[in-house]
Amino acid sequence: GKKRSSPKTPNSSRKKKYKTTTLIPCRGKTTGKDGQGYFSVHNKEQLMTEKDILVLADTVYNNSACPPHLTGKLFHYNVRLYDSKSKDFTLTYLDKYIDPDGVGFQADPMGAKDTLKSIKRKTVEDGMELYYQAVGRMNANIQKKKASAEAKIKHEAATELSGGKVDVFDLEKAAENDPKGWFGESVVMCDFMLTGIKKTNNNGPTREWRHKLIKSFSFFQGMNVRDKNNETTSWNSGIWKKKYIRLAKGGLCTEGNTAAVYRAKHVLTMRENHGRAIAVTEPTKGHGFFPFEEDLPNHIREAIAICSTGISASFYDNPYVKSMLEGLNPRHRPVYRAKLAKIIFVVHEVLTAEIRLIVTGQFLQFTECFIASTSDFWWHPVWQQPFAASIANMMADGYTMSNGMFLAMSHSTFKKVLAESPNVLRTIKPSVHRLQALMDFCKWTLPKTGANIGIWLDVSHKLMAIEPSYIGSHTVDGAGNAKSSVDELKWRTSESTPRNVTADPCNVHSVSTSSQMASGTSSHVNNLNKDCGTALKLLHGWIVRLSNTTAVANILKDAREEMCRLKYPRVWKGMTTRWRTWFLECSAANANQYDLETAFYRTSQPGVIEKIREGEVVELPTNVPTHDDWELYQQYEGGFIQLDSLVLFMQNAEVVVHEELFHIRATMELLASPWFLMFENISKFDGPTKAEDLTTRPLNQIVCSNGFEFDSLLEEHVGMENHLQRAEIAIARRVAYRQLAIRLGIMKRVHTLTGKSQQFDINLRSHINAGLEDVNIINNHQMMGAIVNPLFQNELAMIDAGLCTQEQYDSGRIVIDRMAKLLQVNVGKTLTGPKKTNKYSKNHSAADAEDPKTLAIKELNNYMQYMEFEYLPMMKSCVKLGAIDACGQSKEAIYTFGPVIERGEDLPGGRNLADYVDHKGHFAIVRYAADHQEKFPTLYKVIVGQISPHVSTEVDVESLFSQSGFLADPRRSKCGNKYYERLVFTKHRLGRIYCHEPDVMRLFMKRWKNKDWEEKEEKEASEFLAVEKEIYLQYFPQNKAMFDNDDNNELTKEDGDGRTQGETAENLDVSSIEVIGNGSDEDCSSDDSSIGGNGSESSGNDYDK
Repeated sequence: GKKRSSPKTPNSSRKKKYKTTTLIPCRGKTTGKDGQGYFSVHNKEQLMTEKDILVLADTVYNNSACPPHLTGKLFHYNVRLYDSKSKDFTLTYLDKYIDPDGVGFQADPMGAKDTLKSIKRKTVEDGMELYYQAVGRMNANIQKKKASAEAKIKHEAATELSGGKVDVFDLEKAAENDPKGWFGESVVMCDFMLTGIKKTNNNGPTREWRHKLIKSFSFFQGMNVRDKNNETTSWNSGIWKKKYIRLAKGGLCTEGNTAAVYRAKHVLTMRENHGRAIAVTEPTKGHGFFPFEEDLPNHIREAIAICSTGISASFYDNPYVKSMLEGLNPRHRPVYRAKLAKIIFVVHEVLTAEIRLIVTGQFLQFTECFIASTSDFWWHPVWQQPFAASIANMMADGYTMSNGMFLAMSHSTFKKVLAESPNVLRTIKPSVHRLQALMDFCKWTLPKTGANIGIWLDVSHKLMAIEPSYIGSHTVDGAGNAKSSVDELKWRTSESTPRNVTADPCNVHSVSTSSQMASGTSSHVNNLNKDCGTALKLLHGWIVRLSNTTAVANILKDAREEMCRLKYPRVWKGMTTRWRTWFLECSAANANQYDLETAFYRTSQPGVIEKIREGEVVELPTNVPTHDDWELYQQYEGGFIQLDSLVLFMQNAEVVVHEELFHIRATMELLASPWFLMFENISKFDGPTKAEDLTTRPLNQIVCSNGFEFDSLLEEHVGMENHLQRAEIAIARRVAYRQLAIRLGIMKRVHTLTGKSQQFDINLRSHINAGLEDVNIINNHQMMGAIVNPLFQNELAMIDAGLCTQEQYDSGRIVIDRMAKLLQVNVGKTLTGPKKTNKYSKNHSAADAEDPKTLAIKELNNYMQYMEFEYLPMMKSCVKLGAIDACGQSKEAIYTFGPVIERGEDLPGGRNLADYVDHKGHFAIVRYAADHQEKFPTLYKVIVGQISPHVSTEVDVESLFSQSGFLADPRRSKCGNKYYERLVFTKHRLGRIYCHEPDVMRLFMKRWKNKDWEEKEEKEASEFLAVEKEIYLQYFPQNKAMFDNDDNNELTKEDGDGRTQGETAENLDVSSIEVIGNGSDEDCSSDDSSIGGNGSESSGNDYDK
């Protein structure tokens, strides 16, 4: 039905070669391939004798009136004669006409003139074109009618099926009794019969089959050739599959035998699903399964989904998953397990290369000290072996992807994405954020000595193209070998590092250890408050029984129903190695105090447990918490809530180092105070009213130490109930303050002639700072971050608020040296002083201004002009510093951080500091520096490149270990660890780094064609997948048929042209019925083996919000 242009010769070049020839219309001998051309080359003397068909419009009547019923018709003529002199044609009417819509030829012997003479060539060509168009429309109508008939037949087959008219009982019975099941000859004989006609050809004897309902449908079946002697053993059963596919299309059926369509579909479905009646979705008509290369992108996405979610690698072996994918795209086959392992290997390589590209890009921008790494060890719960992990933190460009994820990407990859697949990006403007790049995760087999760990850290950094000069800091845990390992790293990198690597223990570990020592709950450090620890451990024992025993939980439930509770906090069960869980356990218990007290008392009564559940032995603590214990718990929560807030802040990976010193100092100020606030116990029952909601407790109680009195209460404290601070809580807060100051490097011990500093830790009569003094140099990154934070205003405010001392502030001025170092690289000057001059030199002051250090000081001073008080916003008082004087009295706070209440004046550039403060009071210093990069270019590199990447905690490694524990499935205990490590690698990286799928495809194809797979890696992957299969069959042995024909070696069965078996050209367009598998459809394939088996975090915002 497609319109054609004017006919042209496919061999127009011959017109120049044969000057004595001409082109005339001919329907006989043509010049095109297989006689498809429209013209033939003839000599001028040769007359046209073949009949050439064409149609003419009703204008053939000329001046005569055309009959009304023939108006608009096309009349059927053919060429009778051709006059070479006049070049005219004589046409003869064929007594037929046709509708322009292509309905068909109609007989009309008297419709038009019988003979037309002197017809020009142009008229003949136009008539032929009209003929071809008419025939095309007729063919289109015929195909449309045929498709409509086939659809009607299929609909009738479906109707007969739904109405129970199609009986397949004979097929089911034949498959059940035949040894080959649905692949046997008994099933075929239910629909076909042998006619007894036999023939012999070059390939051997054949026999004829004919369909029982469709008599016109028959075929010959050949025999399989076994050896060179032409000996045959069995009939070729592969042809049955092809004939069933053809039958299932419905084209051979007519009204009355539509049941054959359903029966053929049913046989194919049961064959391909090994007897399981699962609906088979038909692929696009005229298409088979995707070829290997075309389906590879889908397999890569499936592998990435496996890695990023952490689900089992045998996920796509699940028949329900395969059915779902086949329904979405019938041409797609889920990834094979062996192929999956290889794709994961390639994804891991591509992500590693991307990290190296990001590191190289950061080096070109920031030059040095832009990497802040962390390391730690983790105990595998299944293998019972240690694993080591190291992560590199750096600032990188991130982009919001079309799927909503926010991922880091190198500049070179970004240009590649724009060229190859720009649709994966939602935004093309990058946002600088901190990237956690996993450098190494491996099973640790060596002794955990400082030297071994240091060598491993050095190697893991170099594997990611991280040179020693790139490392600015390294954070370790508080283990004894941590310091020596970093010392080893320093020694190995000292020759090429411009300054020593800043090494600090994890701040969260330091806070946790200090809190456990103060609480008396620590099991591996000295307990300085055993009385407090005894009470807390008693509560912990009861909470454990409550969590593990249904009988105790039911008693608590009854107590809550008696008090008509509608909302209440969940009762936590603390961990002995995590202090914050102890605190949350105590906090939740205080909120449910009355209900828990009632439940503990009722449970402790003799015979209660036995009456509730006979035969259950419940081991309970010897006593229950008393009223004094509950008072201690209430004060413990109020006195240590500042430490809990500090841990929560430090575990927030979105906050950078520029605020850490402030929160540490604010916590220490509250711990040193002789008073603190406490929550009201609203769960107690002392009247007719009962609290239905225990989740909203007011903070309206004041607890003061013995002998302390307020000179004047703040307005917010007026009317609060006063309580006397218990001695255990006073000691706990004192110990926490002193230990925190020492472990975080804020203060140090001073040993005098009277004794050691430790004796003042629990001495309440001495000053809280007795035996301690401020250090001169604190963490460089924390101090530099505080200096460049616009919210801290200036040096005088920082010292007056207690944020730092004068010596500590001066040590933070190292930021000037960092800037001068970068300027030295840019302007090529040294730090030895101003440019050398003599008495003849001109512009001495101009020469001095070119000194890098002078330029750095000038730029920093200009930066601090943006930190004046008029520009600072007014914020809600959520976290305060400088709000308590040396005597413990309240005063107006110098710093108050929280949501913005009132905006300050606009900065000279038009921006406002309030726009960089989020709802929690955190200042987005990275975005602030990026917005002012043009005005302060060197300071931007120091803030973003060297200060912001620093992390003082190991939260990044701890989160990795959480993922590792999720992937530590017991089924993986029998396989090699390399495959498990690779799963951890890819899962961690895919949530943070963009993986360019075309790169994965190119690398995979390169490795596959070159067979570049490590033998050991391939063996471990195969063992891993075999173990998963074994575990699955232990639980579901009845599903063994799932793996009968499972081809796990798809990539090892290459044909000569690089296509795997089952992906030959014959399979690409077999039918419109989906056939799961990869068997050949050739008539010479052997028995039923031709039927193949079944194949088997992130925030898009700026991180410092």
